[in-house]
Amino acid sequence: MEKKLSLIFFCMMLFLIPFVISIPPITTIQQFPTGYILLESPQEYIELNQDYQYNFFVYNYSTGVLIDNTTLVCDFFLANSSGEVIFSSEVDYNSEGYWNIDILGGNFSKTEIYIYGISCQDVYGGALTGGWEVIKTDTGLFALNNANIIYLISIIFIFLIGIFIYFNLYSIASITTIIFGFVLLFNKTSLILSVILICVGLYLAFRGEH
Repeated sequence: MEKKLSLIFFCMMLFLIPFVISIPPITTIQQFPTGYILLESPQEYIELNQDYQYNFFVYNYSTGVLIDNTTLVCDFFLANSSGEVIFSSEVDYNSEGYWNIDILGGNFSKTEIYIYGISCQDVYGGALTGGWEVIKTDTGLFALNNANIIYLISIIFIFLIGIFIYFNLYSIASITTIIFGFVLLFNKTSLILSVILICVGLYLAFRGEH
């Protein structure tokens, strides 16, 4: 009975892995009692070394009126995963009512998460921060990105742990799970999964002693 419950538990983990490793960067819009609100079109992923045009709107927070560049100036900042600002520029205003900036693909030279920020100021102000994950895609059947690789490794790993549990090798299962959890701590897209695995490893160690 215990073996069946353990295997069911790991099957549930297998189902949940895609959700915990694919959490996209969160966009944060800074709102103030008076000032401006910035609205963007959500974008989670950008192709490696691909040029990208970023667009957004600026509205008066109190009235909802669209704001142009008559007095307003907006600045854009892009930082890599280390927090280093690798690109900054004043944003252009388009006559059709939105703001846009062209970012060259050379700024997206690594497959990692890039953080961006916008600050718009005149008498009042508004700000927005968010992030993009830069990935390398393939047109083939077996296209892989960072999250898919982790998912594939995790599938293999969970099957191995399931075998260890089935044969009552709790100590091996526990040590392996904890080590794999700490390894995933180095990957910023799988922090939740690493915490779950470490906790599971500690639970298996406890089970192995009883």
